[in-house]
Amino acid sequence: MTALREGKSTLFQKGSKTAELLEIWWDRLQDIPGERAELRRSDNPQTIAFLPVYFQFLTDFKKDMEIDGNRNSPNLSRLQMVLGLLSHVKKPVSHNSLGALFSGPKSGSDTPRVSDLRFRRILRVDDVQDLYLDLIRLIRLIDGEANLNSLASTIYFWGENTKRRLAYQYYGHEDLITNI
Repeated sequence: MTALREGKSTLFQKGSKTAELLEIWWDRLQDIPGERAELRRSDNPQTIAFLPVYFQFLTDFKKDMEIDGNRNSPNLSRLQMVLGLLSHVKKPVSHNSLGALFSGPKSGSDTPRVSDLRFRRILRVDDVQDLYLDLIRLIRLIDGEANLNSLASTIYFWGENTKRRLAYQYYGHEDLITNI
């Protein structure tokens, strides 16, 4: 399970092949609305394993993992979640982490897009599978904006360190997370 060790992998990190692949895949997905719609309709990430678009991505992902120096097998269930959630992103942004997007103000207001209470409820979830539908709702709350790699990394490496990192981002102390 070394692939899931938080913070020990280059998967989805800026400049990595897997990060580049995510962006290319998301761009391509916009040109095939039928495939995107199938992904968006999946209310259970396991059903994504039956879609051709998943296997096309998986083929490239395995190659890019090796280029990035990761020799472990990918966590398929988490990868299915990543692809399902990315299909709900309408506008990729490169400047903000996921936590910062959640705490950013609603348009014309100073209240955060994702309330503090809802955010803390998300952090209490231990099993990443239980997060899927909640994260779809959160993506809608942030108007479909997300940093693709931040979202992918958050899901793929969900655990205590990821939750802590997300909290630091949400509460505006992203500069202090180098020691996490």
